[in-house]
Amino acid sequence: MNREFVEGKKRIVVYGAFVLLGVFLTVITFTLWGYNQELKAREMAEAQKKALAEKEKKILERKGVKEEAFSDLQLEAKGAYLFDVDGKEELFAKNKDKKLGIASLTKIASADVALEDVNNVDRKFVISRADLKVEGNDGLILGEEFDLKDLITYMMTVSSNDLAHALTQFSSSRDFLDRMNSLAERLGLKSTIFFSPSGLDISNEIFGSYSTAEDMAKLVKYFQEKYPKLSQNFSQKNNRICSSYLCREIENTNRLLGENFPYEVLFSKTGYTERSGGSLAMIVKIKGHKILAVVLASTKEGRFSDMEKLLRTTEAYFNALEKLR
Repeated sequence: MNREFVEGKKRIVVYGAFVLLGVFLTVITFTLWGYNQELKAREMAEAQKKALAEKEKKILERKGVKEEAFSDLQLEAKGAYLFDVDGKEELFAKNKDKKLGIASLTKIASADVALEDVNNVDRKFVISRADLKVEGNDGLILGEEFDLKDLITYMMTVSSNDLAHALTQFSSSRDFLDRMNSLAERLGLKSTIFFSPSGLDISNEIFGSYSTAEDMAKLVKYFQEKYPKLSQNFSQKNNRICSSYLCREIENTNRLLGENFPYEVLFSKTGYTERSGGSLAMIVKIKGHKILAVVLASTKEGRFSDMEKLLRTTEAYFNALEKLR
């Protein structure tokens, strides 16, 4: 009996020791696990802090590179706007909110209004006497007919005022202008107002249309994204357009275009009147980026040199950024 009692006590002691050992090991395991988790959290926090510091450093470096690239840029234009569409980054701006005359950049809105009208899709646009009386001479013939997209390609390529007037033939001038201004309102172009479908100045005191460089950038982006193929068609150096009477070889009013132009062109539209000055809007591809540039109220020749400066400076900027990587 005593022996069994002693053996039982021994077993109890052994079991108790195992239980205590298990508890001890469990406590140690959880303690080590907690310490390990705390260590991981610290390491993660340090890594995040380091990544944030690196990101802030790159942002500052990028900002410095941009300031250096564009700080000395001198333009004849009174208003300009340069935007990296893919990077969603404003690269350069000069009086971007200044309301200026935009001349034939107006035709971007005219084209959109005509294209939005589903009734125009299968219509033939016939050149009338009223169209031919509008300022400018593009060699059009009374009575010849155009498909809508051919007419727009022709109009945008040579910046034809006659063809801009022809777009309005299926509605009153007032209604067409109301739709143009409704488009501006819809796109949030708060400083934009259209008084003519062509952009011809109304008088010596009143522009044909008023806008800002930033507003025009929004309109150009909207149109190009909505009609990419059509935009590229009228952004070529030369085009062949056929009407019901004849086929014509036409040349773009943007003299930058051609074999020696180093960038792929997605959109191009010129504008000029004596009062509004020279304007030019383009979207090109530079280093894989879709770059949108607008110049307003430059000179007739200055609009082209201004645009070249903007685009070449953008290329230099991207080259400098590549060296930071």
